[in-house]
Amino acid sequence: KPAAVESLTEDTMKVIIAGSRGFRPEQCRELLRMDIKNAVSNGIGITEVVCGKSRGGMDKYAREWAAENSVPVSSFGANYDALRAFAGYSRNDDLVKHGEALIAVTNGTAGTEHLIHVARQSGMPVFVIAVSYVNEVPSKS
Repeated sequence: KPAAVESLTEDTMKVIIAGSRGFRPEQCRELLRMDIKNAVSNGIGITEVVCGKSRGGMDKYAREWAAENSVPVSSFGANYDALRAFAGYSRNDDLVKHGEALIAVTNGTAGTEHLIHVARQSGMPVFVIAVSYVNEVPSKS
């Protein structure tokens, strides 16, 4: 295990859960479960979920997972009225200030990639599943 992971105490982990938009609900749930399993197997104990306030996407499923596992949630919204195009980036900074580790699922969108970058710069443990397609429906042959 990386030294940063070994030094973590499982009883105080505020974990950011975030991801790109556009995944189907079943994709969100499955990718989130996979990423959480990876983080937990590397010593990350999730005692608080930190996420955005979106009504859909990974924010929704992060809150759903937290409720299923009796874990409290801290949500941070983006102030689009005041910050316009920079609102999401500002919210990402707030997430990283509050969180201690990041679990992210990305398909390469700018917002999630920015969050991953800022989290890595902070030195926190980062667990990422990168997906190269979204909403692809297998053809019936």
